[in-house]
Amino acid sequence: MSYASAVSIRREVARSARPQEHISVSEAAMRHLRLHTDSGGSEPWNPDLTPYMVEPMDRLIDRRYEAVIFIGPARTGKTGALLGFLAYIITCDPSDAMVLHMSQDKAGKFSKKTSAACTARARPSAPS
Repeated sequence: MSYASAVSIRREVARSARPQEHISVSEAAMRHLRLHTDSGGSEPWNPDLTPYMVEPMDRLIDRRYEAVIFIGPARTGKTGALLGFLAYIITCDPSDAMVLHMSQDKAGKFSKKTSAACTARARPSAPS
């Protein structure tokens, strides 16, 4: 049987008590979101591929706005913006979130295919 050391407990408590990062949604996506590629690898989210999505992403946490609406054609980065916002919620401002879809079938496909095809990296743990 092994017990945690006082040092490891102190480090874990100090890490969990750190203030949240005050960064934009697009910055959080650049730091923490990795999207899977068609070749099976993954790459960091790159704002240069969809520069027009940076402002809508950053407005998602701007308290001056009640809602953000972006309408665009297929394959223009809208889902990447949503995944970037989810990465922000996971890594920078942990809180409850809800993603709504038009139907339960669409929600299941998003959950299984789209959100599973990305990785949001949490803050790295402190070395022991």
